[in-house]
Amino acid sequence: MSDFPKLANPPAVEAILDVKVVFPKGVDLTALDDLHGAFKTAYPRKEEMRAMQFGFEQKPGSPPRSLARDHGVIGYRFISEDGKELVQCRKDGFTFNRLKPYTGWENICGKAREAWGIYRSSFPQAQIARVALRYINQILVPMPAPPLNLDEYFSVNLPSPKVEGLSFAGFMGQGILLDEATGLEANWIFAHQPNPDPTKFAVVLDIDVYAQGAKASDTEVHALWETMRNLKNRLFFGSITEKGRDLFK
Repeated sequence: MSDFPKLANPPAVEAILDVKVVFPKGVDLTALDDLHGAFKTAYPRKEEMRAMQFGFEQKPGSPPRSLARDHGVIGYRFISEDGKELVQCRKDGFTFNRLKPYTGWENICGKAREAWGIYRSSFPQAQIARVALRYINQILVPMPAPPLNLDEYFSVNLPSPKVEGLSFAGFMGQGILLDEATGLEANWIFAHQPNPDPTKFAVVLDIDVYAQGAKASDTEVHALWETMRNLKNRLFFGSITEKGRDLFK
């Protein structure tokens, strides 16, 4: 991990450390609510989390109508005073979220590891089904006179027709990647994002590294997060050029 440069102004707008679990006999909401006592000092605010399902229904001879189904409370969200850090304790798992500004891996992983330890010790019967590390990055590229040459900043080849006189006004690229050495998988998304500042062209680089099934359950979660960080960094720095890296000095 020391092979990767340390960025003075990292572009991460959200870091997410997640563990999906299965309770063989279910879990009572009261037990999840009671966890706030252990988190209250650092995360004093509490919010319910609800599962909503949306869809459409159309009967013959009638216009379509939207449907919404409330599946009820599935857990609780505990929030820091400044609203930048969140701990989610749900019926299906645990999530730690850090919103920008990014405070560094050691700080974030340390807090997530501590919070996961509280959840895990409270529910040792929970079976780990999936472990994930996700970073959502917003990269702002200076907007010169057209056309904008994204190849200067990104080492990404997006498919497009070979038509002269056209440049990208918007795009989205997506891939699912397998790391043969570790068996980890990653969802990689590279997309244009509308930006109200006309002097900056905004790009989202969303990297979600995960392990599921036996790969997730047979490994210590915090150790797996460390391994995932390495793959996340490989994908991040492999997506930008040296000039792109200079944006974060």
